[in-house]
Amino acid sequence: MSVLQKRITLDCAPVVAFEVFTYDMAKWWPMDTHSVSADDGTMPANLIVERKEGGRIIEIDNTGKAHLWGHFQIYQAPFRVLIAWHVNDLPSKSTYIEVVFGMETNGKTIAVLTHGGWEVFGDQKEQRRADYDSGWDFVLGECYKDACQAAAKEPAPVFEPKGNTLKHRKKFGRPNKGSISDAVHLVH
Repeated sequence: MSVLQKRITLDCAPVVAFEVFTYDMAKWWPMDTHSVSADDGTMPANLIVERKEGGRIIEIDNTGKAHLWGHFQIYQAPFRVLIAWHVNDLPSKSTYIEVVFGMETNGKTIAVLTHGGWEVFGDQKEQRRADYDSGWDFVLGECYKDACQAAAKEPAPVFEPKGNTLKHRKKFGRPNKGSISDAVHLVH
């Protein structure tokens, strides 16, 4: 059975798209319709995303019970994630989701989501793939894309040097050319 692939163009840098996908997942994921809690007619209390290889994605329902959605098999910020996806199921029933973030020449980002491994569902594989096909159109193509568009409009963070950099230079001398400390000093 063929993999499912979704490709979207985003008006933000790949690093922003990656951060929104991983760090802000609880903000953009449609928890009211696409969660374990939604099946019971409730809203989850939280969605925890452990941003690292081996890190888990866990829904916490309003009773405090944890529901494992999956875990990161590969976490290559800000370029790629590979997730073993087994929402409220055994890890042996995992499909996989790979998301790759790349920059186009016009400064936009292409995010490509590939979802495969349908064979674990046996006779239900075609129905499960069809459900996810329409689900990803909404979740990725609308919810995630809207979150990326909003993030692109936010001002970039301003990093202020900690402490007195002039005092630091007198005590420790000039930093190596090209160092972060040198770059911060050049900005100010």
